[in-house]
Amino acid sequence: MPSPDRCAPARQWTPAAAWPAPDFARVGRAERSLTGFGIANSLPIFAKRILKERFGSPLDRGFKLADGRPLLGESKTLRGVVLSIGFTSIAAPLMGLGWPVGMTLAAASMVGDLISSFVKRRLGLRPHAQASGLDQIPEA
Repeated sequence: MPSPDRCAPARQWTPAAAWPAPDFARVGRAERSLTGFGIANSLPIFAKRILKERFGSPLDRGFKLADGRPLLGESKTLRGVVLSIGFTSIAAPLMGLGWPVGMTLAAASMVGDLISSFVKRRLGLRPHAQASGLDQIPEA
């Protein structure tokens, strides 16, 4: 007697069959939230590469504190914050999270990034300089 698999009709190849969408129902909420943080943190970088200097005005508008250093620096832009929050809110439902969760994850990630930049400017570090712990803790 032939096995049931051999009797099944042949399926036509489609891109969706070759690369099925991730089954986020099997992934825990913590892992999905971490993915949301990853999207939120990487989006400003991709936005800068794609949009170059368009819509790239600094959040602090060049404001300097009494120490003569910028408040946040040129690399923190309204474009990055808005796109991060917007796209993470759109991506969240695709990962099985509500859009408010995506918005909250992105906003928290951006606030942590801004705090990190503020502290780095006070320490005299240049934009994009690596600071162990400081780059990870506020954003987590």
